[in-house]
Amino acid sequence: MNNIVFGKTMETLRKRTNIELVTNETRFKTLTAKPTYVSSKIFNENLVGVHTKKERLLLNKPSYVGMSILDLSKTLMYDLHYNYIRKNTLIASYFLLILIHFFTILKQKETFIKTFG
Repeated sequence: MNNIVFGKTMETLRKRTNIELVTNETRFKTLTAKPTYVSSKIFNENLVGVHTKKERLLLNKPSYVGMSILDLSKTLMYDLHYNYIRKNTLIASYFLLILIHFFTILKQKETFIKTFG
């Protein structure tokens, strides 16, 4: 549910548009005369798509809720990364480095004994 709430509160209502498929010439002239008209695309001789902006906006979604959710999720992710994954990875990599060094010394000792022993 966290992602749904974040997405719905952060969506930009001002970028919503209307696209209407028009087959009537008088309707096309009416839409193109409006100040919300953006562009049109002719699909064939009887069908035109008209792109207009929304005439009225209802800003009913608080964007500060979405920003709060984003900040909380970032905090949780950073906490997980630095306080758990990074600590455990450093301990495991240090242990692995000690093992590699130990086996390298054993290999060198075997080589020394075979050569001079």
